[in-house]
Amino acid sequence: MTDPSDILLVDVRKRFGTHEALRGLDLEVRPREFVAILGPTGCGKTTALRVIAGFEQPDSGSVLLAGQPVAALPPNQRPTSTVFQHYALFPNMSVFDNVAYGLRVRRVARDEIERRVQEALTLVRLAGYGPKRIQGLSGGEQQRVALARAIVTRPRMLLLDEPLSSIDQALRTAMQVELRQLQTELGITFLLVTHDQQEALSLADRLIVMRQGRVVQNGPGDEVYRRPHSRFVAGFLGEANLFDVSDLAPLNGDTTGADADGSVVIAGAHHERRTVTLCVRPEAIVVGPAAAGLPNRRQATLEDDVFRGQVRTLVLRTRTGRRIIATTLTTDGFSAQHGDDVEVGWRPTAAAVLEDDE
Repeated sequence: MTDPSDILLVDVRKRFGTHEALRGLDLEVRPREFVAILGPTGCGKTTALRVIAGFEQPDSGSVLLAGQPVAALPPNQRPTSTVFQHYALFPNMSVFDNVAYGLRVRRVARDEIERRVQEALTLVRLAGYGPKRIQGLSGGEQQRVALARAIVTRPRMLLLDEPLSSIDQALRTAMQVELRQLQTELGITFLLVTHDQQEALSLADRLIVMRQGRVVQNGPGDEVYRRPHSRFVAGFLGEANLFDVSDLAPLNGDTTGADADGSVVIAGAHHERRTVTLCVRPEAIVVGPAAAGLPNRRQATLEDDVFRGQVRTLVLRTRTGRRIIATTLTTDGFSAQHGDDVEVGWRPTAAAVLEDDE
């Protein structure tokens, strides 16, 4: 018999006045997964986290943690701990006392508190920091204290509400690595709420993309990125080249069609639809001589070339005025000047057919 889901929301609804924050939300997180809920401001992701943690009560629907309904349980009786966006640390307390707070509330024995606090501080690379004051710590160190305070109670699930949003980019990247390592070491379920696409893609085993109080796509990060279901998901998870293709017809197991700039070959059969929208990510766009042998190729003019360290972002314009974004490695040897005409193209397998052309 398989373990029950650590987190299961079924048809959960939550309204604040006239605003419906959650609209029949269905969500599942399995044991020991690292899942990220991703979406724009106001999509309901933080409300979903607060409902799971017990800080908000749903108007209707079911919330089960580890297979048990928890509607009647307050936050401190649920098998969860939460790391908040602004950490909510006590500035007048030492690091040790901040981390020990939850254990003291639970009336854990003093020697057990000492042992578990030191264990938690070691896990977050803050061994020896116990006597220090919160106000003397850097942003990254405060974030680690918040993590230690959350894990010291040994929760089954750790809920993270945009925990890296208050620190600078360089430190955020380092902390992403440490969060992933921590989840592996602890072997518990992590549920992260974030609006940062790159953070979600680099950390999570699985993405749950929300919009207007509902899940619009759910799956492994690379799958959601490369095979978005809708224009919204395609645009939200980075740059997307969208091509509206019409007059579809089968050809040798694939599909042919055309957009304003020429013919298009789509991998696989799409007989039931006469028009589709394709999403091709910038890194899948081939530029220069290598595009000459591709079935989906166009003539375009180079409008901009932005150097970004290891990669370059190329902005191109086809003869009909369509804008195409391509990403190439700086070491790939591509050479062109602004205003030069170049060939661009993509392989049929590189295009995702959007299921919902919203």
